Amino acid sequence: MSDLKSENPFSFPAVDKSNLRYQLAVKDFNNRAVACSLQKDLECALKNYNRALSIDRESAVLYNNRGVAWIKKGAFDRAISDFDRALKIEPDLSVVYYNRGIAWRAKKNLDRAIADFTRAIKASSDFARAYNNRGEAFSEKGEPDLAIKDFSSAIELDPLFAEAYNNRAEARHNKGDLESAQTDYQQALKLNPAFAAAFYNRGRLRLEKNDTQGAVSDFKKALKIDPDLSRAYRILSRLLASEPQRRRGRYVKALPFEQKNKKNPALH
Repeated sequence: MSDLKSENPFSFPAVDKSNLRYQLAVKDFNNRAVACSLQKDLECALKNYNRALSIDRESAVLYNNRGVAWIKKGAFDRAISDFDRALKIEPDLSVVYYNRGIAWRAKKNLDRAIADFTRAIKASSDFARAYNNRGEAFSEKGEPDLAIKDFSSAIELDPLFAEAYNNRAEARHNKGDLESAQTDYQQALKLNPAFAAAFYNRGRLRLEKNDTQGAVSDFKKALKIDPDLSRAYRILSRLLASEPQRRRGRYVKALPFEQKNKKNPALH
C-alpha cells in the first residue's frame, strides 16, 4: 500500500529522556525497521519496532510506524490498535488518522474510514492524499458527487496528482459524463505515461463511444505496462471473439507476446 505514511527515519523526533544512549537506541531500531520495511521484510520491521517500543512506550511515531507494517501484513485489527495507541499519546496527528482510515477501508468499514480521513483533513487541511482516499471511500459507498468533490480538492492541492485525475475520471465515467471523464484520463496519462489502470479505464470508455480501435490500443498499452492486468486481457479476448476473422490478426498483434501465447479459445 503505497499510500501509507511512515515517519522519515532521518527525522525521528528525540524521545523525552536525558540519556543520549536511550535516544540513539530508539532511533536506531526505528531506522532499522524502516529499512526492513522498504526491503519488504516485514518480520524484520516488526521485530525492530517491538524493540524500539520496549524502550519507549510513549512514542506515537513508533506506534504509527508499526501500524503501517501491520497493514502491509494484512493484520488490520492490530494496525488499528497501534493507531489508537498513537492517537492517545498525540491526538492531533493527521497521518495517524489517515493510516487508520486506510485500515478501516481495507476492513470494508467505509463509514469509519471516511470519519478518519475527515479527521486527517481537519488536522491538516492541505492533505491531498486524505482527500483522494476519502473520495475513493465515497465512490465505494455509491456517492459519486461527494467523491468527485474530494478528487477535485486533491487535484487543487496537488495538480500533479495523476491518481486523483484517474479516480475523478472513473467517478465521472460512472455518472455517464464521458467527455469530462476522457479529459481526466488523458490528464492522468499525461502526468504518468506508465499508468496501466488509466489506459485500461480509457479503453473501456472508448468502447462505450464505439471507438474499438482506440480501445484496443489502450488495452495493449495497459498490458504492456502490466502483463498481469487480467481485466484488459479478458475484454480483448471478447473483442477478438466477436470480430470477423479478417480483423482478428490485427487485434492479436495488439497483445504483448506473453498474452499471445496464453491458451485462450478466443485466439484460436
